[in-house]
Amino acid sequence: MRPIWSFLFCLGIGLGLAGMECPGALPGRANPDYLLTLWQSKDGLPQNYVTSLAQTRDGYLWIGTYGGLARFDGVRFVAFDDLNTPALTHSRVQRLHLDVQGTLWVQTFDGTLTTCRDGRFTTARAVGSGSANVTTRLLWADSQRALFELTSGRLLRGTGSNGLYGKWETLVTPSRAWSAFADREGTVWCRTTNDRIARLVGDRFETLSDGPGSQEASVTSICLDSAGRTWLGTDSGMFRWDGKHFANMNPANGASEFYADRVLPAQDGSMWVFAHQRARRWLNGQWVADAGEWTGRLEQAGATVLYHGDRLGGLWAYLGGGVIHLRADGRVRRITSEDGLPNERVTAIIDDQEGNIWLGFNRGGLVRVRERRIQVLGEDQGLANKFAISVAEDSAGALWIANYNGGVCRWKDGRFTQFLIRQGQVAGLAVSVHPDKQGQVWAGVGGGGLWTIVDDQAKRPSGNIRIDDTGYGLLVDREDRGWI
Repeated sequence: MRPIWSFLFCLGIGLGLAGMECPGALPGRANPDYLLTLWQSKDGLPQNYVTSLAQTRDGYLWIGTYGGLARFDGVRFVAFDDLNTPALTHSRVQRLHLDVQGTLWVQTFDGTLTTCRDGRFTTARAVGSGSANVTTRLLWADSQRALFELTSGRLLRGTGSNGLYGKWETLVTPSRAWSAFADREGTVWCRTTNDRIARLVGDRFETLSDGPGSQEASVTSICLDSAGRTWLGTDSGMFRWDGKHFANMNPANGASEFYADRVLPAQDGSMWVFAHQRARRWLNGQWVADAGEWTGRLEQAGATVLYHGDRLGGLWAYLGGGVIHLRADGRVRRITSEDGLPNERVTAIIDDQEGNIWLGFNRGGLVRVRERRIQVLGEDQGLANKFAISVAEDSAGALWIANYNGGVCRWKDGRFTQFLIRQGQVAGLAVSVHPDKQGQVWAGVGGGGLWTIVDDQAKRPSGNIRIDDTGYGLLVDREDRGWI
């Protein structure tokens, strides 16, 4: 078994080698913030229409497509369909789910539900052609019960033992479609048609008499945070269930009440809140980031909106026209086909155990999005030339570069400053550099010996220090002694 994280060269290290590309590297302009890699049917994906994505605990990425289910280890796809896997009654996969035990649930086009655990596929609910294209969403599943929400807003409940569900029944809900959630205890919550909050008790929903805020508070959204706790967005702010009641979680550094249109979780415990046409990030009772204006103008008509909170506190959104990344610090970035996406119709968003973002596309295949961790500083950024022979950091955080015939360069506050070292009319060749604790920067110059830069001036060191040859290597130790 080869999990995704084991293939370092193709997935990670190879991307940092100058002049090399991993198979599937995307064309298009170079995006300064992200690295994009594409896999399609020519690379082993069963079909280019990706419907759903999931990652199991063993590290495998699972991809649902119109042409079957695929398991991906980062290099190789293994396909499962109705020909080689009898438990899959249809090759068109509509949706993938993971339950609390790590079991993968596969819903196919005909409505059949199939489970996969420890490499074994089992038909959990066989439907056949009578319920074609009924999309479901998993609310909760363990070895004894499973609960799904249908697009009609009703619930589908299965009961049994040892992961075998022999009885399935439909429950009527007072909810709008896609508005029910099950918390970490398995309690099912639902937003009702009159914007109240209800809880499933037995076979029916009961509206809470002590709902969030005042009795007239309207619930605008419902979600689960990374710990499985239920959150509500309301017309008076946001609330979290503490086991007895919904506690007010409005931030201390903001308005005491506000209209929360939508509340969405990131995986670091923070929450993204859309209120008054702005997107802000909440953490530990405080607003910690502001992404600025966020209005419906970003959404494209007819697009199925997707949101996914990542492990770093960011939020990824598909509103039509590529994906938008709200970073944890509030900066907003957009990735489109101009950056190399195969198209701008995203059907699925997840992040993996390493923090990579995976996107499924309508007839575009599978794309991995990796944030750039290395910033290249070169001639385009103002470095005198591309020969960075020696680099050292001073106590203030500035970088010093021995830039050969470009002299010594300093990178500070986002810009380069050049210090030419001249011997008569000839520029010296800076080959080594190191700062000391007194604020001096020592430089070894080819054919010119030892120099210092003090108060932005290059000069010979004072005192009886004279080296007429090249100082190829310099080091200032912990006792502020210079070694040459």
